[in-house]
Amino acid sequence: MEETNETSFYQEYEVFSKKSVKAPIQHQFSLLAPNEEMALSMAMENFMRREDVLDVWVVKRDNIRAMTSEERMNWTKRLDNKDYRRTKGTVI
Repeated sequence: MEETNETSFYQEYEVFSKKSVKAPIQHQFSLLAPNEEMALSMAMENFMRREDVLDVWVVKRDNIRAMTSEERMNWTKRLDNKDYRRTKGTVI
């Protein structure tokens, strides 16, 4: 029963960083923390001491929405429907 309380106490967060103004935002790692403040503190402690970064973001994993398999299939179909981009030669 203690494990249930412990697992509900910690939440999973994703850590992102940006090294410079022009650099892209990159996912760095995941971590477990009891709240956002602790997650940011842990991310800064673990990541910023190793590398120079401009900014760090911490996002609760529950707040990240992934595409469903159906959405992914529809997206792929949408990307593949551009026959006009294929070169078929010139008819003379």
